[in-house]
Amino acid sequence: MAATAIFVTGLRDLGVDAIPLLGGLGVGGLAVALAIRPTLENLISGIILFTDKPIRVGDYCSFGTMFGTVEKISVRSTQFRGDDDTLISIPNAKLANLELVNWKKCEQMLILEVIGLRYETENDQLCSILEKIREMLHDHPRVDRETSRVWFFRYGGLRWKSKSRLSR
Repeated sequence: MAATAIFVTGLRDLGVDAIPLLGGLGVGGLAVALAIRPTLENLISGIILFTDKPIRVGDYCSFGTMFGTVEKISVRSTQFRGDDDTLISIPNAKLANLELVNWKKCEQMLILEVIGLRYETENDQLCSILEKIREMLHDHPRVDRETSRVWFFRYGGLRWKSKSRLSR
């Protein structure tokens, strides 16, 4: 503060008006601060991702409306490999504000499937299909038998729902 006062006084003694110069420096500093804001947000969010470790390379995640496997976490952004093999790069500041689900850390997963059948499907065929799906789920070693359910849900293209939990 004292150095600034001495500098302004010295410039005034030399005949230079320092007030517009200081005002210009203030506006310039504000412009630089606004320009660097997104970079700082990404940097801070990247540091939070490194320290909190909600995700790691190799984890399968859903974020927003997308799904993918974490490929790289850097200071500025995080890269995911989508289910369709696309590379998705999300700035860390945006990722920090998305709903992020790390499926690798789940002990059980809900599988909710809709199966379409033809209108010509008979009742006995319908029951047989339900029973076969039930058997398939109960025979699988990673499916929890206590919580797995298979049922006819509704008509509308004959839809079936199968609900089970996959354990690790």
